[in-house]
Amino acid sequence: MRKTLLITLGYAAFALIALLCLEGAFSIARWKHADRSMVYDGYRLLGQRFSKPPQSTLPLAGRDEIEPLIPAMIAAGVGMGNTPYKELVTDRASINEVGPDGCLSPKPNLLKTTTYIRSVDYDLFDPPSLFFDRGADLGEPLTRFVKNYSISMSDFSTNSDRERVTLPVIASRRKVLVAGDSVAVGAMIGDNDTLSSQLQKRDASAQYVNLGVNGVPAEQVVCRLQSAGKRFDQQIVHIIYVYCENDFEAGRPFGRPEEVIAWLKPFAAQQNNAKVTIVFAPYIYNIIPNLTRFPGSRGADHKTFVAERDTLHRKATQAGFDFVNIGEIARKETTALHNDFAAFALFVDHVHLSKLGVSRLVDKLLE
Repeated sequence: MRKTLLITLGYAAFALIALLCLEGAFSIARWKHADRSMVYDGYRLLGQRFSKPPQSTLPLAGRDEIEPLIPAMIAAGVGMGNTPYKELVTDRASINEVGPDGCLSPKPNLLKTTTYIRSVDYDLFDPPSLFFDRGADLGEPLTRFVKNYSISMSDFSTNSDRERVTLPVIASRRKVLVAGDSVAVGAMIGDNDTLSSQLQKRDASAQYVNLGVNGVPAEQVVCRLQSAGKRFDQQIVHIIYVYCENDFEAGRPFGRPEEVIAWLKPFAAQQNNAKVTIVFAPYIYNIIPNLTRFPGSRGADHKTFVAERDTLHRKATQAGFDFVNIGEIARKETTALHNDFAAFALFVDHVHLSKLGVSRLVDKLLE
C-alpha cells in the first residue's frame, strides 16, 4: 500500500513539474499578451462552453428600427455613414463639395453634430454614424432614437476657408499644415479634440491648419496641399501628412507611396524646406489582428499592406522626412498596460482616433 502511494505521489509530482514547465514556456511565448496562463485559458474556455453568454445592458439598434426612420432622416437632412442606405446621401446632408480651387473639401461655415449609433447589424468595428445640422429639428421619433442609441455627440465645424476649425484660434505667419483624409480631419471627435487642435493647445509658436477631408483619395490630399501652398506661400514650416491604408490604391493618381513622397519633397523645398512628417494610419485589423480578425468579419479579409507600409517608411526616410506609425503607438499602449484590449481605447472605430488616441499621437509628434 505504501509503495503504491509513493508511486502515485511520484506521478503526481512529475505531472505537476511538467505542467509548471509548460506554463512557463506558454507564459514566455505570450508575454506581450494579457492571457499568459495555459490553465486559466482552459478554465475560461470551459466556462464559456457551459455558461450562458453575458447580456448587454446597453440597448442596440437593429435594422428593423433604423430603416423605418429613413424618410424622417431625409426630411431632416440627416446623413448616415457605414450603412448601405444610398438614399441618405443628399446634398443637404453632405459635408464635402468641390471648392473654387477644384479640390474636394468640407463646405464652408459648417455647424454639424456627429454621433455613432450602437448597433451590431452592420459592421462590428465601424458602427453607423449620424451627422446633421447643429440644432436641427429631427422630429420626435428620430430624436428619441438618437437619445436611446447614440454613443457620443461631437461638434464638427468649419471656417470660411473650408477648413475644420482648429481651437484655440491663433493667427501666425508660421503655418503647420495637417493634411490627409478623415483620420487627419478628426472624424467623429469634437473640434477641440482633433489633431490640429490638440497640437495647437500645446504649441502656440505656429498656427495649425486642418486640411483634412472625409473620405478622399490621395490625389485630393495633394490637391488641398497645392491650394494651401498658394495661400500660405513661404509661410509653411511643417507639413504633417496623415497617410491612411486606404491611400494605397496603385491604380489611382498618387496611389503609391513613391508618388506621394516624390511630390512632397520638392513641394516642401519650395516652402523654405518645410519639415515633413508622415503619420501612417493603419486599420485596427493590422494592429490587433488577434482581436479583430475572425471568420465572417470585415477584418478577416483586410489586406495587411506590409510591403506598402515598408515602402512608405523607406521612401519617407530617404527623403529626410520623419515617420510615425500609429500602429506602433497603439501596440506600445498594449505593452504598457499588459492588455491587448488597451489599443481599442485609442480608436473610435476601425481606423479613426479617439481623443486619447490623438493625445498619444501628439505626444509622439512633440517628442
